[in-house]
Amino acid sequence: MPGAAGPSGISAPAPKVQVRPASPPSGRPATPQTPRSNQGRPPIVPAEGWDAFYKANAEPPIDFMVRITRLWELKRPKDIEAAIKSFLRYHGKNANANMYQLLAVAMELNGQPKDEVKTALAWAGFLARRGTEPVIMTSVADLMIVHGFTDLTVNHQGKPYRSSVGDLLDRAAEIAPHWDEPLLMSINLAERSNDPDRMIASVEKLLALGWPGRDEVYRANARKLVEVQAKRLQSDDKSDSARVLLDRLAGAEQRDLVVRLTWTGNAALDLAVNEPLGARADHFTPRTVFGGALVKEGRGSHPGSTYTCPLGFDGDYVVKVKPLYNDPDDPARQATLEIVTHEGTPEERIETRTILIDKPEPTTVRLEHGRRKVVLPFKAPPVLRIVRDKKSSKTTNSEQNRTKHEHPKQNIK
Repeated sequence: MPGAAGPSGISAPAPKVQVRPASPPSGRPATPQTPRSNQGRPPIVPAEGWDAFYKANAEPPIDFMVRITRLWELKRPKDIEAAIKSFLRYHGKNANANMYQLLAVAMELNGQPKDEVKTALAWAGFLARRGTEPVIMTSVADLMIVHGFTDLTVNHQGKPYRSSVGDLLDRAAEIAPHWDEPLLMSINLAERSNDPDRMIASVEKLLALGWPGRDEVYRANARKLVEVQAKRLQSDDKSDSARVLLDRLAGAEQRDLVVRLTWTGNAALDLAVNEPLGARADHFTPRTVFGGALVKEGRGSHPGSTYTCPLGFDGDYVVKVKPLYNDPDDPARQATLEIVTHEGTPEERIETRTILIDKPEPTTVRLEHGRRKVVLPFKAPPVLRIVRDKKSSKTTNSEQNRTKHEHPKQNIK
């Protein structure tokens, strides 16, 4: 593995980091201080030095990462660099991409040569590409972009292995098609590199799903970016390519089923859709594994909710409306349900129905010739995945990962 037989810039002996004693209060003798994770636990920084410690101890990778996390909290990048290098030297078979990207960041903070930082990133890309974690792939790709690299190559067991930002993002999107960050980063990559093929391929994947709370923005901005690419192609005398790009955009914007609920009055109406194969899209599960999504929920002064299924399975979709709140001084007495099938195609059909708020009846919509062929990966509702420490209000690592996964900072420009 690269940690054991990797480049000299990474596997070189790690420097021993001395722990300096804290300045004692006046009148008290100075005593050496070693950072500790918690009372009664082993010290975070071993007294014998990192190299000697990992030469003698086979620390499990999960415990090692807990140690590194604590060192980050203590703002000790030199210890982080020394610890990771020593761990990789003696336990390289347990190396992973996250270790190498943390090493790259620590080395940069420590002012190490750029070539060594680049080498660490190259190994991070290599291991991320061989792994199965889309969050790590996306994180490494982002770090490569920040450092100005579009691709990096390592020599592993006598063979060169190339990892590119595009490959990492494509792999992440393949594993987690229901996650928007790899697709948004891919669109931005296409914009920067003026790559119309990547642009439209990423937009097609993005628009194949509804995105709760962000759908309208994503669709509008995706259209603008594709149109900019088309104009560039036209200015380069590639009108045919521009036409193909815009035709594919029109196809990507088509949706098999759209349900819009609107009303007048100060009320909160809950919109839920039971899909043909048994799933239900509602407030608690805004997206289903069958492609449907509650992308907009209206309340009070924003009277409007929208369910969309860009690519859906054939069958009956049962739409249910439930009043959650109705202001007696300004009540909503009825709502309008607009149902659109095969939106944006010659077969588009629009149907409008009236829903009485006092006695809302379910509405059944039959979809034929739906275009979905594959079920999405299952993702448990957030309420089931929030786990808190019984002794504190702090969230666990699993919740933090979930939050990062579902609310990425990356956006379409």
